Amino acid sequence: MRLRSEATTHSGSTLMKDKANPPPAQYEIEPRDGYLYVALIGALGSEAKMHAYQQDIEAASKPELRRCVLFDNRQAQPSTEDIRAGIWTWASSTSAIQRAAVVAHTSRVHRRVERTAELNRVRMAAFGSIEEAERWLRSGRSAAG
Repeated sequence: MRLRSEATTHSGSTLMKDKANPPPAQYEIEPRDGYLYVALIGALGSEAKMHAYQQDIEAASKPELRRCVLFDNRQAQPSTEDIRAGIWTWASSTSAIQRAAVVAHTSRVHRRVERTAELNRVRMAAFGSIEEAERWLRSGRSAAG
């Protein structure tokens, strides 16, 4: 398990939803049974941080994980439009991801993820729990299935 952070310290108060001062991004990347688990806390605040995040995911991707990734975004904060576009462009072109599941709290986020995945031709589906996402990743079903 690896935890990467923009900050050297982390306090509970940085997780508050303050859009003017988003908390520094932290992320955990961990190989699990059949997929790569990626948890994001906070927001990727710059292109440099987004590229580091992407490079770390690609470096951790192994053939035995079947290029399946579970993005746990339950503690993620909204990123800028440019960062979101960069993430989607990367997700649609990287060889590190064949299919991905996103775990988020709201149905609004689920709809946005699935709509954007379809537009970008990315095999990605959104779920409310880790367990649902794991079942889908392991099933081999399409995002619509």
